Amino acid sequence: MSNRELEQKEETEIKEEMEIKEEAGIQTVKAGKRKAAGGKKRKKHVGLIIALAAVVLLIGYTVISGLIAGSTPMQVSTVAASAGTVEETMTTSGTVSGEQSKTYYAPVGALIARMELRVGDEVKAGQQLVVFDTADLENAARKASLDASATANASRSAQYQSSKNQSEYNEAVVGLEELKELAQQQEQYVQGLKYQLEDETQRRKEELQEWQGKLNQELEIQTNKLSAQQDPQAREGIQEIISNLNAEIRDVSNQIGDLSMSEDLKEKTRLIDSEQKKLEDMREEISRREGKESSSEAGITDPYAKAQQEDSAQSALIAAQDAQSELDRAKEGVTAEFAGIVTRVGAAGSGGLDEGAVVARGTELLTVESSEQVQVEIEVTKYDLARIAVGQKADLTIGGKVYNGTVSYINRVATDNSQGTPVVKARIHIENPDAGIYLGVEARVVIHTGSAKNVVVIPVELINADKQG
Repeated sequence: MSNRELEQKEETEIKEEMEIKEEAGIQTVKAGKRKAAGGKKRKKHVGLIIALAAVVLLIGYTVISGLIAGSTPMQVSTVAASAGTVEETMTTSGTVSGEQSKTYYAPVGALIARMELRVGDEVKAGQQLVVFDTADLENAARKASLDASATANASRSAQYQSSKNQSEYNEAVVGLEELKELAQQQEQYVQGLKYQLEDETQRRKEELQEWQGKLNQELEIQTNKLSAQQDPQAREGIQEIISNLNAEIRDVSNQIGDLSMSEDLKEKTRLIDSEQKKLEDMREEISRREGKESSSEAGITDPYAKAQQEDSAQSALIAAQDAQSELDRAKEGVTAEFAGIVTRVGAAGSGGLDEGAVVARGTELLTVESSEQVQVEIEVTKYDLARIAVGQKADLTIGGKVYNGTVSYINRVATDNSQGTPVVKARIHIENPDAGIYLGVEARVVIHTGSAKNVVVIPVELINADKQG
């Protein structure tokens, strides 16, 4: 302590002593006045004399004390500095919360068959939180499966018919052009045979007609001879010749009328008929194939229609799979992923969800916060931000019990608190939680922000700081 500080301390002590004595003198004067008020005037003068004497004594004491203080050293208390450990802490408060928080939404649109949880209820890992009524979803899945099967069968049937028509089309067109060419050749061949038959018939007819003409000429000659002949025997011979000529003429006439009945012409006619039958068979086959070609070609599925059928079947299959997946999710219900406490039921302002309610897919059902992995959330001002760091140890007092903690997270973005002051949120992991911890309660937090070992230490009351620190 400097000499100036010692002098100031001595002056302060002297002033305090003077004030005490002055106060004592004043009390004496007041007592004298009360006695004078009793009606004894002589005592009033005595009181004044005593008061004046007290003032003189006080002034004298003050002068003497000042002289003594100026010549006598002042006694002060001292403390020896020593080596030790210095620790810095930061004290604040926060709110207990779960490190894990899971909001569960309706995985399907269905009717709630069972949901008995309310805010504050404890749940275990794997516990079924919500049970759905799956009757409608089972019917929907069954219908979707039947639709997918029907669409797939229709597609397969169409593909089968298309393949069959393609095969028939191929069978119809393979060799069709060659058959048409053969039919054309056959037709020419038959026509040639007919021409040959006609020519042969005409030739034979002309030959017979020519021979018939000659016979008629000879008949005329013999008839003339018969008219001119008078000899009976000669006439008889001529008449026999005329009779033979007539018979031969009739035979030639018959031959002319029945030329087709001749064996050689009959053989040619039979050949023509046979070849004509072949031609007709060819024509019939060509007609059959052309009809099959036309009908089967119309039944062949084009690539785009085939792709459309396959897409429809695939779409129906996906719809059936989705319906089955939705049914499976509904049967599973909603299961807790970890042990914790229900902190919210239903969406904000919904008033909760009850059994029998129909929810749409994605409806908020409830929120669970972990009761095994817990933390304390605090707010740090800009003045303490430089002192706090991840990994620092902390003492957390919750419900009168102290728990061990570690700073696990410091947000990199400041937000305004309720007073509009920018603060940075931080989290402290509770290392030894137990059943005595309740979510949402306030916790007293002492963070060990720094320490130094084997340094010089003195009592904190000896440290004084001005406004500039």
